[in-house]
Amino acid sequence: MIEIYVSTYERYVIGYRLADHGSKLNQILERDPNAIESKRKLDLLFRIHSAVTSLRCSANNSKVLACGSADEAIYLFDLLERRELGAARFHSATVTCLDFFKHKLMLSGASDGGLCIWDAVSNNFALIKQFRVKHAFSSISVEPSLGKVALTTDAGGYLKVWDLESCVLAYSLRVAWKPHTVLWMNESSKREATENVFLLLGDSILDVRKLSNGRSVAIFELQNLGTLTCAKFVNRDSVVVSTASGHLVLACLNDGKSIELRNAHSSRIKGLAVVKNAPESESEFVVVSASSDGYVKAWALNTESENIGLEFFGSD
Repeated sequence: MIEIYVSTYERYVIGYRLADHGSKLNQILERDPNAIESKRKLDLLFRIHSAVTSLRCSANNSKVLACGSADEAIYLFDLLERRELGAARFHSATVTCLDFFKHKLMLSGASDGGLCIWDAVSNNFALIKQFRVKHAFSSISVEPSLGKVALTTDAGGYLKVWDLESCVLAYSLRVAWKPHTVLWMNESSKREATENVFLLLGDSILDVRKLSNGRSVAIFELQNLGTLTCAKFVNRDSVVVSTASGHLVLACLNDGKSIELRNAHSSRIKGLAVVKNAPESESEFVVVSASSDGYVKAWALNTESENIGLEFFGSD
């Protein structure tokens, strides 16, 4: 069972479920001519009206959903009991990005350059450390295996490396094309003993790099598609990217090719998620996209198919 969580500018936190999706998804992945009958709406799990002003970002660790708000607070929700836990307050500006390291740490960045590290072991979310930099944070990503390093991007075009064991800024690099998103490759996508790999996303550039030497594994210049907005690793060989014009792009890291799904949405795509169809699956995925006009859509993806691409699966 796949659950999807959405936070909105209208202060709502919404949960959906792809219930009993397996057989329907398999029909689509196998190009079953009757698969159109299987496409369905996402089931609404809950809808909570929260926060004083708009919600700007969210992250979860499967137990707690955190939503950053323009009112400087981080609103916390218990995903198992479907209830509000309260709010973590220490920022003095809009909370712009969030990430968890399992059930141990939560990191948050704000538009005034404030960065906070929180203790996520209990539901108290006590503040461990705060930093201040010159520029507004645009994204944050914690290394998923050991949680010892975090990466951030900011409005000044800087990629920063944070040592979470010592709670210090370890390294800062200015990138000329000003990436707005950084993301580690998730654990399930890695080969055994592979180097740590992360992606940087700018307005028209996707750059996948190694942490050890900072060198690029693959670079994609995606022109004439509109501003690139979000990116997620599908597996070790591919990344899905969204655009402000409503397009989705599957970037293949091995051969440098990209596959476009134009007009997946009719407006700006604001959020992306990728999950496996089943825990043991290595080639079948569900890609979820959410756009600024309020639509949430699910897409089936089989990376071993001869005609690889995103197939519409369902929407809210």
